[in-house]
Amino acid sequence: MKRYLLYITLLSVLFSCDEKKNQVSPNYGFTKVVGSTDFEGDFYPWDVVQTADGGFLVLSSSNTSAFKDINLLKLDENGDFEWELNDTSEYKNPLPRLYESNGQVYFFAMHNLTLTTHLLQVDLSGGALINAQTYPDFLYPVATNEVPNGYLLQCFDREARRTRLMKLNANFNEQWQEDYAVNENPPEFDDHLLQESPLPFFCGHVGTESSATSYFFGGMRNFRLSTNFVNVGNGNVQKTIDGQRYDAGISNMLNMTGNNFFIVKYDVVGQNSVLPFLPLVPNDGAIINSLNPDVFPERLNYELPTRVRTVLKKMRVNGRAVAVMATETKSNQMLINFYSPSNGNLLASKRIGVGNPYLLGNVIATNDGGLLVMCKTYVTGRFSRIAVIKIPADDVSEWF
Repeated sequence: MKRYLLYITLLSVLFSCDEKKNQVSPNYGFTKVVGSTDFEGDFYPWDVVQTADGGFLVLSSSNTSAFKDINLLKLDENGDFEWELNDTSEYKNPLPRLYESNGQVYFFAMHNLTLTTHLLQVDLSGGALINAQTYPDFLYPVATNEVPNGYLLQCFDREARRTRLMKLNANFNEQWQEDYAVNENPPEFDDHLLQESPLPFFCGHVGTESSATSYFFGGMRNFRLSTNFVNVGNGNVQKTIDGQRYDAGISNMLNMTGNNFFIVKYDVVGQNSVLPFLPLVPNDGAIINSLNPDVFPERLNYELPTRVRTVLKKMRVNGRAVAVMATETKSNQMLINFYSPSNGNLLASKRIGVGNPYLLGNVIATNDGGLLVMCKTYVTGRFSRIAVIKIPADDVSEWF
């Protein structure tokens, strides 16, 4: 099917937080919608990285089945189309993270027959996928993250009814793996695969950029959603934070500094709470309930959809170290908040989208000090497309 670029300049896009002083119309930059002739397809936006040539590689998935096709878009530094890969081969369900290593870009996906996890390398010049590594005993991958000196990879083995965590070194080779009993194959996992009601799978580390003192993962364990801190050397559990079955729990977490964490959680009625600087001791051996108001006080509450996907990350924006929370609201705007990693104070809050719906993929800092937001929108309110929005450094510098 012939591929082409669909440009739409969305002149009504505003970056705001309901206050006039926080409304920003970029002096330069771009907003572009890109896609293909597949008018029946639906896209799930995941990640974007800036490539060595100054352009951008965009990762999404498409289709409505439990096994979703991989979609890659290569754009130049101005957001203009270079090539598109809509892969309908045996690799499905890409995990929502692109990794850059030794000048190459990688991501994890699943084989549609064996259900095993594969590390795929992107051929940036030709728009093809290369199977760089296979993990034969790792079924149904659900989450991944970069940690000091390597990567974490999480899966759910439905036949064994176990969550599995694997630590990889910097070359994507296995160092250890550990199993955590779930004791059932919950029907909620099918809803997750269909993206009808996604479960919050995530993983990360405690410590600095160069050294980890603990790892953590959020997923299924012991008949419920569970967030677990584990030993960096073998994956043994140090601390557990239990949710309420699969209806409530922590949906994302980021270590800010020391034993202070940025936590997003939701309850049984769908209320989401954001706690930018919550003290927790990762290795005290305690098991606590995520609904306990004394342990998890309600700090901030946004009008967010139930089980909303959030991006939590640290990065340098225009030379300043910040913690970023990005998500989407019930009104189909994207909300991007910037916090101080040292104390959790809110530095700036921006909303993206007026008139058109915007569903978040990711936000990254660009080489020129600006930001690039990758998301999904709809053409004429009907056709799903991937969009990229470039915010110039001059505008970003005025935010904080």
